[in-house]
Amino acid sequence: ARETLTIHLETDALVIPNGIDTKFFQDAKTESAWKRDFTIGFIGRFSEPRKGLEILLQALPDIVRGVPNARLLIAGPGEGLEIMQSVSPNLRNRLVFLGRLNEVEKAAFFKSIDLYVAPNTGGESFGIILAEAMASGTAIVASDLPAFEQVLGSGKYGEIFRTGDSSHLAERVIALAQNPERRNTLSQSAKLGAVRFDWNTVGPEIMNVYLHAIGEG
Repeated sequence: ARETLTIHLETDALVIPNGIDTKFFQDAKTESAWKRDFTIGFIGRFSEPRKGLEILLQALPDIVRGVPNARLLIAGPGEGLEIMQSVSPNLRNRLVFLGRLNEVEKAAFFKSIDLYVAPNTGGESFGIILAEAMASGTAIVASDLPAFEQVLGSGKYGEIFRTGDSSHLAERVIALAQNPERRNTLSQSAKLGAVRFDWNTVGPEIMNVYLHAIGEG
């Protein structure tokens, strides 16, 4: 959007990220019913192909071969039965559909999983769900969309895989599942990186733009 302004309107813009309440996600409680085995999380509308659930499901057979106790928590609006039928019968017991989550449940979701996967295939301008997962201290694997790479500091705050490549996604997930030390490193880095998106940082940046626009300072 900023590049479009620069090219077509001979002006410039300051890019400020969306804001989140990092403390809200940091202080969330785990849900014991969700926190068992090696739990992978996904949030998104099932009906939107760009959210990439199909890519994650394609990776699931390889993931289970590499991580025998892996299971997948799927949250968001959509028809779980149709998704379940698209998966091999021997893998259906690995899927748990939670439906739409409210904000408190979403924060608990991040605290209750071992790994959050964002397999989106396009159309993302930011990725606030990644910022929320970062604030929760959740290890992340995300597709290499420019917006996601920017949020994740080009891999500093989460692992990146090639967009649409289910085999590469499976490799990343298995590697992290087998390396708890790496997951912990990503978790600690992510919590620090999430400060960039906290309202205490973003709010003053927005205020400064308004003050500049009316000629103060």
